[in-house]
Amino acid sequence: MRRALGVLIGAAAVALLVLPQAGVTGEVGVVMVLLALISPASYGVEATYLAWRGPHRLHPFQVLLGATTLGLVATAPMALATGALAVPWPPGRAEAALIGSGVLNVLAYSGYVWLIQRAGSVFASLISYLVTGFGVLFARLLLGESYSPLVWASLALMIAAIALVQPLGAPAKNA
Repeated sequence: MRRALGVLIGAAAVALLVLPQAGVTGEVGVVMVLLALISPASYGVEATYLAWRGPHRLHPFQVLLGATTLGLVATAPMALATGALAVPWPPGRAEAALIGSGVLNVLAYSGYVWLIQRAGSVFASLISYLVTGFGVLFARLLLGESYSPLVWASLALMIAAIALVQPLGAPAKNA
């Protein structure tokens, strides 16, 4: 019940963001907010699938290598056919930033897969709330953006939701 309440509080946090009084939907519209919800929904589906079918004793780096290889096989023919294949070597500033971003993505995603293995899918899928929260904080700190009190209340609800869905103790078992 505690974890279900956490999920509901997380949904309430999102609802606060789409209220017209929050000031978020005025410029971008509700359709764009709903489009943005595809990402957290995808996190939830992915975490549930990984917890259910599991990586079967694979290390998170092995899981990511397999996913990356499948992505390469799926996209390389199209990149070759359209002439869009770009090899970032020798790296200039932009290419070095792209390579660095790729390395950080490998570390972040492997950590996510590890978190699913250790804490379960419900807790891990709520990482999307942290991504949203840090996005709000970084936009405030780095870009000087300001937000309505409802946005800050939503952020507080997201933190409360994460606290409520924390794993109960034992690491999750893969099926």
